[in-house]
Amino acid sequence: MIGKYSCRYCLGNKIFSISFYRENPNELAVNELKHRYVTCACHVLNSIVTDGIAHFQPELRKIREAMRYMKICHSRENEFYKRFLAQNHKAKYLTTDIPTRWNSTYEMLVLAFMCKPILTEAYNESLDYKDKNGLNNINWDICEEIVKFLGQFCFATAHFSILIYLNDIASLLFRFKDKPFFSDIIPNMRAIFIKHFIPVPPIYLLGALLDPMMKLQHIELSLKFLYQNLELNYSEQDLSSHKNDLIKLANEIYSDYEVKLERTQPPVPPSSSSSSSSKRFPGCEFWEQHVVMPNESKRSSNMNKQ
Repeated sequence: MIGKYSCRYCLGNKIFSISFYRENPNELAVNELKHRYVTCACHVLNSIVTDGIAHFQPELRKIREAMRYMKICHSRENEFYKRFLAQNHKAKYLTTDIPTRWNSTYEMLVLAFMCKPILTEAYNESLDYKDKNGLNNINWDICEEIVKFLGQFCFATAHFSILIYLNDIASLLFRFKDKPFFSDIIPNMRAIFIKHFIPVPPIYLLGALLDPMMKLQHIELSLKFLYQNLELNYSEQDLSSHKNDLIKLANEIYSDYEVKLERTQPPVPPSSSSSSSSKRFPGCEFWEQHVVMPNESKRSSNMNKQ
């Protein structure tokens, strides 16, 4: 339902939710989807990040205090902007985060890094802090790693095509597992990830199959890298089994609806000429590295041969 504030917040053309209605909830295809028992993927990612980011509260507190200290007083805020203008920089509007919302913490850190030298100088001078108590390079180095870590989660929750972005998150957990400050929290984050996403719920695979940009070979590739990054044992037979089960499920659901709608014409097969674009999955490293770049290399090679 469109509310009275939909125009103000540009919600008029958005999908708020999709509800499933079936006359017979015991039908085989719907039961196999088990959509009623699948936890919201974004909720799981938020839970993973919230648990992980709690480990860095001492480091985050310094940046948060600096941002709030400069913003809470109008005269200090004006002085902060004057420093920007004096150095021929475009003034950045200060913002503070809501500690219970990790995405707002990420946005605050990104802004803080944009004005790192000026924020450090202004905060330390105005408080007359000693070096050991003010902002220092160690605080910034740790927070820089946190920004890199949180950035991929932000892309995933903002542009979620579940199977594709799951690869990026799994890859992120793999790359950061041995990094200082992260080695203690990654195992628990990885365990939560595996608990909710492995084996990949059928409805996620079906959603990928219905995406015009995805193909069965991309789904198989996604599953392969997902298991590798999570360091889980798998075999080619396991991937083949996933593929066969997905095709079987898709055929059952299609046949079910075909009977109900009394369609007599065969479905139009999806076009195999759809081009892969990085704009389809913005910020997704997996899609860019394993789909877009190989396809562009093939096209360049074909053009050179001509």
